[in-house]
Order: sequence, then structure tokens, then C-alpha cells
Amino acid sequence: MKHLLASALITTIAAGAAWSDAAVKGLVKFEGQKPERQVLDTGADAVCKRLHATEPLLSDAAVIGDDGGFQHIFVFIANPPEKEYPAPAEPVVLDQKGCRYEPHVFGILVGQQLAVRNGDETTHNVRGFATKNRAFNFGQPAGSEPRTREFTIVEEALKIKCDIHPWMQSYAFVLPHPFFAVTDAAGNYEIKNVPAGAYTLKAWHERLGYMEQQITIADAEAKVDFTFKRE
Repeated sequence: MKHLLASALITTIAAGAAWSDAAVKGLVKFEGQKPERQVLDTGADAVCKRLHATEPLLSDAAVIGDDGGFQHIFVFIANPPEKEYPAPAEPVVLDQKGCRYEPHVFGILVGQQLAVRNGDETTHNVRGFATKNRAFNFGQPAGSEPRTREFTIVEEALKIKCDIHPWMQSYAFVLPHPFFAVTDAAGNYEIKNVPAGAYTLKAWHERLGYMEQQITIADAEAKVDFTFKRE
């Protein structure tokens, strides 16, 4: 998946009503011969092996549907309106379930708590490869209480990994605002309550990196479709 091109199609949907905060929504797709999801070897841990005895565990690095919908793409506004966006009191939950991280990609606000849970009957190790925030590395046995962390600095694509089960990886985007979304299994995303203005919209994938598009929201929602293509 190295030699790829990215394109974006933008459509502004006209509206007759008076302006109010709108949504940016769209579809992220992959065109061309899609890569096969890697079958992960869970045999080193008896619990993980048992959980996937009948159905193998597949990598989340490139999840593409039959119609090209691209899952786990992080989409966000890079230049939001300058104001204070208080961190929600509700934490973002990162669960370890079925010997994988859920969610695979997520956004969290500066100052918002991250609650890390272990839903498996085996011990996990949670290591955050932060470069701007404080790095962390802790064990989490089965049945233990959730562990919390808080990020104080904006940081993109912060990798979280289990050293015991190296296939377990997740990525966090620590942002100062709430204008972000992650594509679902069909490749769809929606960023709600975006004020009118001109913005840089970015889309990120863990292997393909960033795409960006200039968008303008006036009196309606904007539809922005991204497409990854092979050269």
C-alpha cells in the first residue's frame, strides 16, 4: 500500500433556511485492488488463542469493505475557530477486548481523561509512545480496575501498543477541539456542529498518512469524499 494517490471531492449542499452550525460529512473509499487483511498469530497466549479458535483475528491496519469503504480513517478540522473548548467530563474509553484494542483509532480532547480497561481474561501491557505528552507503560492484569491517563498537549497519531501482544495497536489524536470523526465500517464519517467558515479538513490513515482539502461552510452542511488510489 505504499504507492498510492489521494483525492478529495467536495460538495456544498445549498440550504434555504437561515445559517446555523452545520455538519461536515462524507465517504472515504479505497480504489483498486484492496490489500488482504493479515491473519494475526495469537498462539503465544492461550486465552487469545481460545478466543479466536474458530474465527481468526485479523489486522485492523487496512479494513476495506467490498464496495471500497475505508474504516478507521481519522478525519478532523486542522484550523478550527479560535476559542476555548472545555474537555468533556466523560472519559474516552479504550478497551482491551478479544485481544485487540477497541477503538482502533480515536480522538480525545486536551484535558479529557482516557480510561483504559481490560475486558480479557489475560494480562495486557499498555504502552503509549507519546512524544509531546508524557509517555506511559503499565501492566493491566485480568480483572483489574481501569487505569486513567490525561493528555495536556496537542499530539497527533499517538501510538498505543501492547508489548505482550504486539499485534494490539491503537492510535489517539489529542486535539484542542471536538471537530473530528472516525470512519465507520462503510467508510462514512460525520463531524457535527461546525461553525461557518473556511477550513482545512484532513484525513489520516496509519500507513498512508495525511490527505487534506480546503473547504468552506456557509449556510449548509458540506459533503467531502476522500479516495485513496493505487498509482
